[in-house]
Amino acid sequence: VLILLAYEVSSIFLVIRWMLSASDRKSGLAYLLNGVLFTVSFILLRVLGALPQLWAMVFAMPWAADPSDFAILWWMPAGSSFLILPHLLNFFWGTQVVKGALALLRRGDSSREEKSDVLRQVSSASLSSRLL
Repeated sequence: VLILLAYEVSSIFLVIRWMLSASDRKSGLAYLLNGVLFTVSFILLRVLGALPQLWAMVFAMPWAADPSDFAILWWMPAGSSFLILPHLLNFFWGTQVVKGALALLRRGDSSREEKSDVLRQVSSASLSSRLL
């Protein structure tokens, strides 16, 4: 239960992101830091945190259990195969989070390059105007 509750830590940052976005505060430092905290918590808790659970499922496959060995209904071993779905969804959204973070980093690099190009053009224009 604690592991599943720990997954929800990243949801706090998702809600804060929504509040900052809805209040038109996307350009502030709080929005950036919240995004970093969301990305780190999502990857650490939801994606990497799922690996031990998946490992345990491989070695104690609940879907392969014989119902006669347990006091459970016949459909429960087959139904337990749905335990993998939340992990698959977290892996999918984890890739989306990483792609978004990488795109933001690339955009930051390109904007720095664009700024340096603009500065070079401005400095060369001012230098050429001084020479004329």
